[in-house]
Amino acid sequence: MRTTTTAAALLALAAATHAAPTAEAEKLNVIGGEPVAVPLVHRRTGQYRTPEERMAWAEGQAMAMRAKYGSFLNEEERSLLKRTLHEKRQNVGSLPLVDIGIDSTYAGQIDIGTPAQPFYCIMDTGSSDLWVLDDDCNDCEGISTFKLHESSTLQETNDPFGVKYGSGMVKGGIVRDTVTMGGFTVQEQTFGVVNYTKQTNPTSSSGESGGSQPGQESSGPASGIIQPPISGLMGLAWKAIANSGATPMWQTLAASKWQQKEFGVFMVRHRGDEWARQFEENGGQILFGGTNNTLYKGDLNYVSIPDQDKDYWRLKLEGINVQGNDLGYSTEWASAAIDTGTTLIGAPPDMVRAVFDQIEGSRPLASVSPTMAGYYAYPCETRVELLLKFGNKWYPVSNEDFNLGSIERTGTWCMGAVFEFGASQNSPVNWIIGAAFLKNVYTAFRYEPAAVGFAELADGVQNSDANTSSWTTSGGGGVISGDGKSQGGHSDAGRALPSLFAVIAVALAAALL
Repeated sequence: MRTTTTAAALLALAAATHAAPTAEAEKLNVIGGEPVAVPLVHRRTGQYRTPEERMAWAEGQAMAMRAKYGSFLNEEERSLLKRTLHEKRQNVGSLPLVDIGIDSTYAGQIDIGTPAQPFYCIMDTGSSDLWVLDDDCNDCEGISTFKLHESSTLQETNDPFGVKYGSGMVKGGIVRDTVTMGGFTVQEQTFGVVNYTKQTNPTSSSGESGGSQPGQESSGPASGIIQPPISGLMGLAWKAIANSGATPMWQTLAASKWQQKEFGVFMVRHRGDEWARQFEENGGQILFGGTNNTLYKGDLNYVSIPDQDKDYWRLKLEGINVQGNDLGYSTEWASAAIDTGTTLIGAPPDMVRAVFDQIEGSRPLASVSPTMAGYYAYPCETRVELLLKFGNKWYPVSNEDFNLGSIERTGTWCMGAVFEFGASQNSPVNWIIGAAFLKNVYTAFRYEPAAVGFAELADGVQNSDANTSSWTTSGGGGVISGDGKSQGGHSDAGRALPSLFAVIAVALAAALL
């Protein structure tokens, strides 16, 4: 009985900690027991830096109070609570992710057309176009393709579509049709249908790998640009870099549907699991219209994005620490794209050398093979501690994610996940922060005010045995008519390449494993 009474008292006290005016401990006298000292924590309101954040916080507090004391509410208040909860359910949608190639690619299922045709697409915050393979492609064996003429809601255009990648290109045309993602539907969404691809594997430090030899070219989707079960790519960056000129689907939803104008991403780690398969259904979750606070602890640390930088989700990288040594990275040109469609961490060549200089015995792999230029190897027995700094906080990259595995049968030499990315002087980014980092945090991508937020993962969630279904938030959806301002024309904004490593990640994984 003493234990039960004490626990109940502690729970009651914990519920009031947000209102506590001091961080000093207070003593609680419990009948039949000794006094218990409980530290009270006061949350600073300074974390809500904008009126929008404060309004959202106030709304959440009001809803929480009504929900807690629902049995005491009058009919008007009870009706308001039901309406608010219903709206929140209607404005949140969950998209389960699948993990392909042992943490190389994270994809989600979308539906296109009427009747709906399902496709796995790479979920890519490093690009802004949606495209899928169409049924006119002549090298798509084993890949699901979009059968245009089976959709009663398809609208064809005469506009061409094309995207150039570091490893090649995709080409086709632009169409409009109904698209559903995470329970949300947008009618007349503009996107690309691809019937031609061309892969080129030059000897360069592009971070990409494929089946052809340096300088060789091949065509057809199955040649390495994209491989089953993936049928396309869903761009989740800003409209400014959309090659099609279309408003990205997420941006249409955020502007017109979501009450909480952000989406949260959690990516499961399967690397290091000896039983992991090339296709794992349990790959994580994207929550559209909010964040899943069961997957992280503490507050999200938001880093603001100025209006002029709304192209990639790019942040200033403030610091690098390797094996306990601060590299003192202070250059102003340290713009990092936060990219769910990339496997690795791409960095300027001088910084990659600086990172591996801290790891004893490291050596560049260019001397082993020209196609491996940009990679470094190091002794497999070494545990690497890498931290990156964003928003005045340090975030670790686990050794499991840094170590891409052995490059020879003896298991002596392993490959590191930090790779040379030689950006041009006019590039808006010179760092690419991919899954090797993002598996270690919960990430929020906020539409308004624009920001990226990171939080520490909740205990136990980064476990490949976890059940994805337990993360799913019910509700979601609604239909939006139209595609914002994207219909009938192309944006004059500058075009940019999608994620440099996204569409070749599966081929890279095959080379490493």
